[in-house]
Amino acid sequence: MALTDNSVKQAYRDFLNTPEGVTLYHQFKRLLYTQDDSLIQWLNTSVLLALPPAREHNARVCDIGGGDGDRIKRILQFLHGKFRNNFRLDFIEQSPLHVAAYDPALLGQFCRTKVHNRLFEHVTLPTQSYDLVFLIHSIFAFENDKTIDKVLSLRRDSGNVVVVSNSPDSFLGGLKRIVDEELSEKRFELDDVEQALHKLGVTYERSRTCTEWAIEKKTWKHDMEIIWNWISLGRYHSLSDRRKIEVEEYVRDSGVPDGLRTFFREEEAVLTIPATVQQEAGRAGKG
Repeated sequence: MALTDNSVKQAYRDFLNTPEGVTLYHQFKRLLYTQDDSLIQWLNTSVLLALPPAREHNARVCDIGGGDGDRIKRILQFLHGKFRNNFRLDFIEQSPLHVAAYDPALLGQFCRTKVHNRLFEHVTLPTQSYDLVFLIHSIFAFENDKTIDKVLSLRRDSGNVVVVSNSPDSFLGGLKRIVDEELSEKRFELDDVEQALHKLGVTYERSRTCTEWAIEKKTWKHDMEIIWNWISLGRYHSLSDRRKIEVEEYVRDSGVPDGLRTFFREEEAVLTIPATVQQEAGRAGKG
């Protein structure tokens, strides 16, 4: 499918190739997850510790849409600290600005890194070769189900794919649906991944985490503009007045005021997909 000027996938790719997009990426992460990245802390301790491939002495890892590399750095530092293992990492990121910010030397003592500054769909990778394949908030610009086929082909017999994204019915999931109404297509989301897995008969486990965060009254306008502009991929001010009103009403109805702050909750899901493909409908595990 050709990408159009009104394509959300093209907007996502273009936005991450601008200084404004990269800055908003960092501001948004700090706002929701703090400087210490609470999402990755939870992923490390609640999901990855239980995965046998994370303990491999010489684990091969693929990080798809890795942003500035901070998250994979935190993950591999955590696993190395626990299991004293080494890694070979293929780091894939389409934004040259993000790639320029990523310093492989930070993991150099225990990780050999190959950086691919291209779209995942255009990168040639060895199939059935990876112990861990990560997609952490990076599925949105996928073209279609065929991209999932390529992701699944990367796992070795004992490997796992780990997909992290907003739950479809979460606060940010609902906000994305509203702002995308004026674009020609919707983003590739977690429910699209699950539908693709069901069609392929691939089993998976789903875990959930809930991030709680607050916006202070004195910084409301500034912080909400970070969220609106990141979710709309820099197009918030070009939305129709009607759509902006819908967004603002949705945000107001979703928050819980408490004095000088308003609290929000964001549910995120992790799909852990083992290499074994069973000829049955994919199922969501406990979580």
